[in-house]
Parts: sequence; structure tokens; C-alpha cells
Amino acid sequence: MLNKLKKFSLFIILGSILLVYNSTIICLQTDDEYIYDFELWLNEGDTIKTKAFYINQFNLQFCVTTVDTAGNEKETFTPKDLKGFKYNNQASEVEFHSMENPNDMGRLFLRIVYKGEYSLYQFLEINLHSTVLSFTALYYLWNNGWLRPPISKTFEKESLLEHFSDCPELEYKIKKGQYGYSNLNEIMSEYENCELTDEYEFILE
Repeated sequence: MLNKLKKFSLFIILGSILLVYNSTIICLQTDDEYIYDFELWLNEGDTIKTKAFYINQFNLQFCVTTVDTAGNEKETFTPKDLKGFKYNNQASEVEFHSMENPNDMGRLFLRIVYKGEYSLYQFLEINLHSTVLSFTALYYLWNNGWLRPPISKTFEKESLLEHFSDCPELEYKIKKGQYGYSNLNEIMSEYENCELTDEYEFILE
């Protein structure tokens, strides 16, 4: 089995700092390990179906470690090795793509939460000022490149309007609080329908 790292919070924070300043790829291990069925997509075009460790989504941004039937570590893949991967966590299927990180931190595996003409990816940041290990989710739009700024809970309405205010109905719903950070899939779906409509009539009340 994998060697367990002690003082995980300290190591992971230090690892995050190294990543920001040195573009270092890290793959940390903890006691909170699960083994799921993964499908890995190699850069050469081959697909590998295997079992791999799931620690948490933050760690999967940096690497995937496969295991044998006894749970022993076999091989570790970084974002430079794979096009992406998916796994089933018994509740849903989760998919990650190898992407250039929007914060200029090197290449990462980013979870895709919406696929379409505009795709939406989730990036987790460590809360460095928190007394407990926690993460903040930022959402980035992709359309032949990253569309900034990220959508965040902190600047919920402002970041949503920055991207979707050119669709009148969505602008109205966001301003009125009908749509927010928790409605990203609905927002993305409506936005693509709005963008594909040649004539769109909507009267703001």
C-alpha cells in the first residue's frame, strides 16, 4: 500500500505554494483513500480501464495512481501523460480533462461540469487562510481558450453577469436572484440556446 503522509494539512498547503510559484506537479496521499473504476485516455489514443485511488478531487487535479487487485500502487499518471479520465463514484460519472491551467500554474486535470459549444470546468483552490483543510471552487468557461474572469461564489452575481449578460432572459434571472452559483448547468444550457437563436425578444420588467 501507499505510504501515508503525516501532517497532511501542512504538506498540502506547502505543496500548493510550491505549485503556484514553481509549477510543481504534486500527488499527495492520505488515509482517506477509496478505489474506483477508472477509464484513462492516453495521449497516444489508447484507453486503459483500471482501478485507481480516489483521495479527493483536489488531488486528482495533479495525478491518477492506478492499483492492482490487492490495492497496491502500480503506476502514476500526470496531466502530461493523459488526455483525461473518468470514473464512477457509485453516485455519478465524473470526467476530467488535461488542460493548461487558467491560473498559469502548469497543466492540470480539470473536472468538466458542462459540455457544449461553451464548456465549463471546475478548479479547486486550497483555502490557505482556513484553520481546517478546505477548498474553494472556481468555474472557468472554455471556448477555444479560457474566458475570464472565473465564476466564483464570492463574486457570484458579478461573475455570472460578466459572461451571460448578453442573453437578456439570463441577465434578468441573475439580477433578480432566480439563477445563481448553484444553477450553473441550467445557466449554461439556456445560454447556448439563447446564443443559437437569431432573433430573441425579451422585455425586462
